[in-house]
Formats: sequence, C-alpha cells, structure tokens
Amino acid sequence: MRHDDHGDQSFGKSGVKIRGGLIYLAFLLASSIGILFYAGDVI
Repeated sequence: MRHDDHGDQSFGKSGVKIRGGLIYLAFLLASSIGILFYAGDVI
C-alpha cells in the first residue's frame, strides 16, 4: 500500500477500499468467533 505518488486524487477509491476491508475484517472476526463458540459447544 503506497501513499507517496498521488494520494489526493485516489483518496475516494482508497476510502472505499479501506471501508470494504474493514467490513471484510469484521465479517472474518464475527465468523471466527462464531466458529469458536460452535466448537466450544461441540467440545
């Protein structure tokens, strides 16, 4: 992730990318926690 060239012009796109990444990370975290709870119930 390089921010040196022209961060101002591509700020909108990078903002969308960052928001998508945050949603993806939150989804991964929620799914991993759900898997942990499910495994805890099974064990």
